Amino acid sequence: RNSRMTVYDVSMGIAQRALRYGGDEMAPTRSLTGYTWTIGPAVLSAGSEALYRSAPRNPVVSSLVGRDPDVPGILVSLQVSPELPPQPAKEKTGRALFLLDTSYSTRDLYRDLSGQLLRHILETDDSLDEFAVLCFDVEPTLLTPGFVPNSVESREHYLALIQQIWLEGATHFEGALEFLEAQEELRGADTCFLLSDGQITWGRENPAELQNRFSYLSDMRWICYAFGSAPYNRPLFDALTGESGRIVHAAAGQDLRQTAKAHRLPTYRLQGVFTMLQDEVIIAGDPQLLYPGQVLDIGVRIRQNTPSLRLVLTIDGKNHEIGIPLQESAAASYLGARAWAEVYVGRLLNGPGAGPDDTMMQAIFALSKHFALANDYASFIILETDEEYEQYAVFRRKLDFRAVQELIRQSGAAAEAKPRLASGTEIPADLEPQSIGLLMGFDKLKALPVWHSPTPLPMVWEPRVLLQDERVEHPDETTTALYLLAEELFAEASALSLAPVPDKEDPGVAMATAFRVLSSIAELNPRDDQALRMLAYVLMEWGLYGEAESVFSAVRRRRPFEPQNILLEGMAQAAQGSLGEAALRFEIVLQRPFPRFGEYVKPVAARLYGDLIRVAALNYPNHPASDLWQTKAEALLGDAWDRTPRGRLVLFWNLDDTDVDLHVRENRYTEVWYQNQTSRSGGRLFWDNTVGLGPELYEHPKLSRSGFLVSVD
Repeated sequence: RNSRMTVYDVSMGIAQRALRYGGDEMAPTRSLTGYTWTIGPAVLSAGSEALYRSAPRNPVVSSLVGRDPDVPGILVSLQVSPELPPQPAKEKTGRALFLLDTSYSTRDLYRDLSGQLLRHILETDDSLDEFAVLCFDVEPTLLTPGFVPNSVESREHYLALIQQIWLEGATHFEGALEFLEAQEELRGADTCFLLSDGQITWGRENPAELQNRFSYLSDMRWICYAFGSAPYNRPLFDALTGESGRIVHAAAGQDLRQTAKAHRLPTYRLQGVFTMLQDEVIIAGDPQLLYPGQVLDIGVRIRQNTPSLRLVLTIDGKNHEIGIPLQESAAASYLGARAWAEVYVGRLLNGPGAGPDDTMMQAIFALSKHFALANDYASFIILETDEEYEQYAVFRRKLDFRAVQELIRQSGAAAEAKPRLASGTEIPADLEPQSIGLLMGFDKLKALPVWHSPTPLPMVWEPRVLLQDERVEHPDETTTALYLLAEELFAEASALSLAPVPDKEDPGVAMATAFRVLSSIAELNPRDDQALRMLAYVLMEWGLYGEAESVFSAVRRRRPFEPQNILLEGMAQAAQGSLGEAALRFEIVLQRPFPRFGEYVKPVAARLYGDLIRVAALNYPNHPASDLWQTKAEALLGDAWDRTPRGRLVLFWNLDDTDVDLHVRENRYTEVWYQNQTSRSGGRLFWDNTVGLGPELYEHPKLSRSGFLVSVD
């Protein structure tokens, strides 16, 4: 009701400017510091768009200059469009496959950019004969029935469908690749376009692992896109594009019609960017190849005062020098510094590896907080006036730029270490050769689920899942809200599956909907390990052990000092029958020292490992390694290795430094809990874990027909 929108234009490099709101052109107010448009409450309305257009005085370069008291030097943000001679298109697109990211995180600007880019490619590429669209979030869905003609009717039909897609779920790129592995026709595409930032939040994320798992990737020509200084998965894009594909970069606000042509044009190689005074130069996205019409976002930190900047671009072995006058103004100084910081932080987000490590995140967080930048690791608050900042006690934090640079240096040194891997997991340096042989033997056995588990509800992955008329909205974007909504949807799916008379709604679609909503917890909280553990527990409850393994694996990689994550990952793998993978996790828990948790996790790991060995021995009684298996099991459990208690409860929880207690009421008169840890009938609670995360362990040699009542508090 009292909202207003104010647009400031303080750039000195703009020749023409205009702002339209709701279809009407707005009149600006001019001052010594620039132009201002104010849209008051009487005009401002929900759903209307504000469109700002400008034309720079210099088509080659535009600049914004600023300073910050905590960062030494002049901070310059540039948009540079190198003058590259246009050349005729050479590459023929042929049959095109578009992998379209429909995860929850694309609800921001990325969805619009991907949609615009897809439209421009289809409309302007006369060498694109047929196309197919494979949508992917937590699971893949083929939107088109294979390849369809690139006709006006086809384009408009599927582009309209894409605008109706309900964006939900985590980003599971491995799932899309698994789908392609089974689709020979789609793998035969001449060109594959990835319309995603590649920020994987589900499944394998290591490019080397993906390449080893899907050997066909090297036979496909991949085109990947990076927008402005927004983070993207550079290692993944490099692995996909290889020698035959390319990463196409588009600056913020760049005309995407030029970007849509780049995959066919001959490229120019950008070999370096520097200044004559050897200033610090950063290029958003670090592009290696250029195309005519491309705009580069560049940040420069000039260490000494100078009235102008001489920027040199080395392209195909030739130096191209651009002279840029540095026009400073008090009104633009903060915005110039913030624009430089956006490019600088973007480089840190797109550093080596699948994502920034903990040390790099400290640097990203410090810079983001200081310059009010929003990204996956920080958020910001923008108020209208200085008085409002004082009223709400929102103050800019002082930045120690030298400390930030030291954090970046430390992170780079740590990235050089390459641990030895087996089955995707680091092998402990002290793992015995005999244990390695045991693991390799288990890895060669067929899938043998270690425990009997309920069959999960089936899920249907068809376009109707993405295009539901009644979408499940969750305005409260919290882990708890998503969890409660997903459980409600799961209950509805379960009821539909048990209904004696088929309902109009397909239970498979209902289950897929519940799963998409639940997986959005990983998309919204990709580094919140407490939330991810809760997500994985629910997946185990639903019988989705492969999906639970994926989440526990992500938490384990970040928190290897918590053995519960390794143990739970192994349990999910054992439930699926992946004996080698599970045995490796149990070995790690048993052999590594875990000062806080060792007394709790090691006995549980030994019992679970014993279950695994027992299943292998029962199914392969004449296996050459059977004697070795028995020796290992006896070392773990003694003479009782081949006898399993009929009842076993293992309790985990997702909070550290929290005491959760297990209670088992065996009958009306007997309850086993931490104050009464044994029963006359043989029930036993082995310990009271008060340090957090679990596990607590209860066993009973047999179960009564009436069962036991289990509770926690």
